[in-house]
Amino acid sequence: MKVFGIILEIFAAMNLLVAIIASANHVNADVVMSKMVGAFLLGAIGGLLHYFGNKKNAAKKTANAPISNNNHNAHAKTNNTDKLEMFSAVTEQILILMKQVEELTGVDLSTSNDKDTKELMQSMVRWSKNLGCDIPNIKHVFMEKTLETFDFDELGVVISQLKDEKLAEEAKHFGVAEKNTCTFYMIKWLSEMNTMMSMKVHPNHVVKEDDDLPF
Repeated sequence: MKVFGIILEIFAAMNLLVAIIASANHVNADVVMSKMVGAFLLGAIGGLLHYFGNKKNAAKKTANAPISNNNHNAHAKTNNTDKLEMFSAVTEQILILMKQVEELTGVDLSTSNDKDTKELMQSMVRWSKNLGCDIPNIKHVFMEKTLETFDFDELGVVISQLKDEKLAEEAKHFGVAEKNTCTFYMIKWLSEMNTMMSMKVHPNHVVKEDDDLPF
């Protein structure tokens, strides 16, 4: 457990170093953010494994440890506690971020694989930065800006363009699955609004269920 934790911490440090170097060289902000998120995730998990690995090993040695080592053990325990508190704080922030992404997208990240979770979180962090708002307000700000730019009659054209061009383009550019892109949720939300607005214009129109939507 301890060894595996150390390995993860090393990878976290490498990711963080890459992020710092990339930032200093003015590399794309999305790449830097990707490395930072990866570093925090690996660091949090690795730190916890390292801590509990040390705790497990210390428990085995306690019975045979000489009294003269009490002060040293107490100091080591304090250092480990400080590390645990730091990683716990980072882990708490990551969990808050995951909760916000789940509420925004409706995706249960606890059932998603690591790749999808990482991709979706990175996309939402990037989107919130581009919109200048926090993650919970992404949908509101996006819809507001869209309606300020386009008339209702133009939404169909906008949705078609997003589906035919932007969806695959974003997925390829950032190396993520289409379902984890910002464009995917643009299409989803705009289609929902387009359907609701159509109902107001055509009251007898039958609204498709979410499962029937083409995305």
